[in-house]
Amino acid sequence: MRVVSFMNYKGGVGKTTIAANLGAGLAKRGHRVLMLDLDPQTNLTFSFYSIPDWELQVTSNRSIKRWFDAQISNPGRVPRLSELVTTPHANSLIGPDGRLDLISSDLRLLDIDMRLAAKLHSADAQMTRVQHVRMHRMLADALEDEDITRYDYVLIDCAPDFGVVTRIAMVASDFLLVPAKPDRLSTMGISHFVGSLRELVREQNSLGAGVPKINPRFLGVVFTMIQVYGGQPTYAQQKIIERTARAKELPVFESMLRNANRAALASTESGIPAVLGSDAEIVAELNALTKEFIERVESMT
Repeated sequence: MRVVSFMNYKGGVGKTTIAANLGAGLAKRGHRVLMLDLDPQTNLTFSFYSIPDWELQVTSNRSIKRWFDAQISNPGRVPRLSELVTTPHANSLIGPDGRLDLISSDLRLLDIDMRLAAKLHSADAQMTRVQHVRMHRMLADALEDEDITRYDYVLIDCAPDFGVVTRIAMVASDFLLVPAKPDRLSTMGISHFVGSLRELVREQNSLGAGVPKINPRFLGVVFTMIQVYGGQPTYAQQKIIERTARAKELPVFESMLRNANRAALASTESGIPAVLGSDAEIVAELNALTKEFIERVESMT
């Protein structure tokens, strides 16, 4: 099982669109995929469910908020992650060998970071260390559930921050993918994110014997919302892409996604990601991205 988190400090860069379509693309290729929505904006959740369907089939009782609430308030009664899994109707377009499941988010996840931070800090230094280890490893440990380890991939859509919930996701991750628009604002935060992650890795790996070491690796940057002119990104966008590649902080995917807002909107309204849709050009781009994603993961495993 490979755990991959999707992260960018800047919102509105296509992070959730990439996650949803990679999940569906992997499932279409015969893989078993679990999507985990850790972003309080719940965009990944509502890429697969309409609000009425979510209220009818999921609700907070089967969202990740229930799991976090128990971790904070009732550690002895924490549900297994497998109890929160739902199967969106997008599976009707996936072949018999693949599967796409989801653990949904909840708008009320917004206050979880503050509650976790309050629980993390204790007057007793040793207790702080114990709380630190337990809290940052809670998702990594929960993913060892035998019903979860049957998946080939767990894809985590993170909030655009580096709060406690995102750090918990990073500790649980094997790989990280950074979607970005080819503009200054979307790429400025990449260096800061790389630095934050390296600091987290140093922090976790210095906790001593008995604490598993972590080594989340960057798959690279996927550029989205490309404005195409003459079959290539516009001059200004191409310069930003080239500058990001030259910086060598993160590799850059060859596969890129055009600006296709109408297709993305349609997939959100229908609960069917664009990779499972009928627009041949967009499907071809998403299939190429899925193929490159698999190749990068396998080459680094």
